[in-house]
Amino acid sequence: MKKADGVIIAVILAVCAALLLFSRHGERQAAGRLRAEIYTAGRLTQTVVLAEEAPHELALAGGKIILSVERDGVAVSRADCPAQTCVHTGKITLPGQLISCLPNRVIVKLIGDGGPGQEVDIIAK
Repeated sequence: MKKADGVIIAVILAVCAALLLFSRHGERQAAGRLRAEIYTAGRLTQTVVLAEEAPHELALAGGKIILSVERDGVAVSRADCPAQTCVHTGKITLPGQLISCLPNRVIVKLIGDGGPGQEVDIIAK
């Protein structure tokens, strides 16, 4: 491999990294204001706006779940389930992402208000 080949590879990798960062930033900007919808046993039980940073405790029949709510996302910090999959999911930050705790029958889903210019452009059946 020649020196010029290394330079070309480095430039291509830098461009790819920049495109990835800009696309993530654009997704967050397009989402507008985020809120977390909390479903328990298939029913919407609570909606939390991410502008308010505070832990939220959900008392359930099988135990409890503590959500860590921040301005840029939501994470489950504690749960009384054996596998701890919901805790290991980490923080969700983009609309459409979700955290599920199957033993406690809880789903936390991020929803964005879309902001201006984010209307539906097509509906398929």
